[in-house]
Amino acid sequence: LVPAMASGMLRRPLEHRPGLLDKIYPAYQRAVVWSLNHKAAVLSGALALLVLTGLVTVRRGFSFMPDMDMNSVSVTVSMPEDCTREEAVRYTDEVARRCMTVEGVDAVGATIQADTALTLMSADVGENDAQLYITLPDNYSGTEAGREIEKLCADMDCTVSADNVMSGMMSYVTGSGVSLNVYCEDMETLQSTAQAIAARMEQVDGTSDVSDGLEDAAQALRVTIDRTKAMEHGMTVAQIYMQIASALTSSTAGTDMVLDDTSMQLIIEQDEASRLTYEKLPELKIDPNSAMSAATAATGGSGTSGASGGSLSGDGDTDKKESFLLKDVATVEKTVSLNTISRDQQRRCVTVTAGIADGRNVTLVSSEVTKAVQAMTLPDGVTIEFNGENEQIMKAMGQVMLMLLLGVVLVYFVMVAQFQSLREPFIVMFTIPLAFTGGFMALLLSGTELSVISLIGFVMLVGIIVNNGIVLVDCINQQRLAGMERREAVIDAGVTRLRPILMTSLTTILGLIVTALAKNAGTSLIQPVALVCIGGLLYATLMTLFVVPCMYELVSKKKLHTVDEKELELLKD
Repeated sequence: LVPAMASGMLRRPLEHRPGLLDKIYPAYQRAVVWSLNHKAAVLSGALALLVLTGLVTVRRGFSFMPDMDMNSVSVTVSMPEDCTREEAVRYTDEVARRCMTVEGVDAVGATIQADTALTLMSADVGENDAQLYITLPDNYSGTEAGREIEKLCADMDCTVSADNVMSGMMSYVTGSGVSLNVYCEDMETLQSTAQAIAARMEQVDGTSDVSDGLEDAAQALRVTIDRTKAMEHGMTVAQIYMQIASALTSSTAGTDMVLDDTSMQLIIEQDEASRLTYEKLPELKIDPNSAMSAATAATGGSGTSGASGGSLSGDGDTDKKESFLLKDVATVEKTVSLNTISRDQQRRCVTVTAGIADGRNVTLVSSEVTKAVQAMTLPDGVTIEFNGENEQIMKAMGQVMLMLLLGVVLVYFVMVAQFQSLREPFIVMFTIPLAFTGGFMALLLSGTELSVISLIGFVMLVGIIVNNGIVLVDCINQQRLAGMERREAVIDAGVTRLRPILMTSLTTILGLIVTALAKNAGTSLIQPVALVCIGGLLYATLMTLFVVPCMYELVSKKKLHTVDEKELELLKD
């Protein structure tokens, strides 16, 4: 299409018109000559800047997606414990009323324990917890509105947390914060280790809302019976437990009754004063004779039972044993018992989680948590495995890095086929690190974290930035084939191709400026791509005009010549 249009439109003779570049050419020519005379300084400077910007960018941490300030807010209302349905409705109405006082809020939608996508995107939704959805005009910030809502509802008994909808969706996909599974088959060791790890995570700067995974555990009492002491009193552990279980029973089922053709069962409840409590349990009176009587009944009044701790005669007479207190043979302590036992790959586990404080990077905090947990001495049989947001980010970034590597390899092979050489494409490939340096600079200057989206910008740069190097190297080769000396050809090609190199780069840069500077929710997702491409093109275009000539003089030292038909015929013969 371009040749066809040029043949019809470019009929007038071309005339040279002096412009801005005519003033730049002499300065650029002097700069290229200086670069060729100081190759070590130019190349080492470019390498040092690449390493410096790369290290600083990586040390700032990674993120999965850039933060997007949408004009919508998702509010979660966590009800207090033992909250009834009616109380939950009143709390929700009050939160909605306060939300309506926020500037820009026209309407609030609320659901309580509804099976909706909004509920699914919210973690740990309780039975009566409410979800509120708020939309704002386009020029309003959902993040600021969410913070104001949290402040307005801070004095309420319920807990109100606000977040924009996109962040909730990303948390649902990738998880949020730090999460690790603690594995152990022994329940007591599992719980104590989870509590110890949670306590250690709370000490790490940047963590918030640390959970040991035992919040839903029920209060329990552990009675540990000394088997030797029990045998001294003529009883087994099982017999003592049977008497404890009987004493803990607070109700007894009576006979069935029929009243007015209605069947019912009579239940006899003990009064509060007679019921066994934690304080009374160690003082529980254990009667060995009761256990012997039960054993006698079980054997039909004859024979001998070693389990009863005493001898049973044929006529049912027994040796009388003195009663004793439970604390004489056992210890009683408070503990907790999990309502549910979770298993992962047939291994019993508890999940310990922690949120990330505002303004902190999840990968940096996760790294500190990993160091802190790995420094702990875990009990035998306990293993841990991290599976939080950081692990998802690293997995996704690893996949994008593989794409980047494949892109570099494919670009190199294409240039090998184009130049019919393995050496000259290697010269052009040096423009890729220059583009990466510019991309890192753009992220640092804009305060943007390295993310999966920004890495896509680096993948794009691999295919874009080599164009300038290809144009420059091809022009140098043409000039050398025309009879120019190598250095003269390098300098002349740089001046000749300066205009098209600048034109191709500026068109791409200007086309991406709108995306890079826009502030609405639609463009904020792709904004890191534009920033990386603009920064990479600006820096790499400038440095390509100096680094490629230096690399060409270092690598391409052999004289070029064109193979004509006569040489091919001689080779054939």
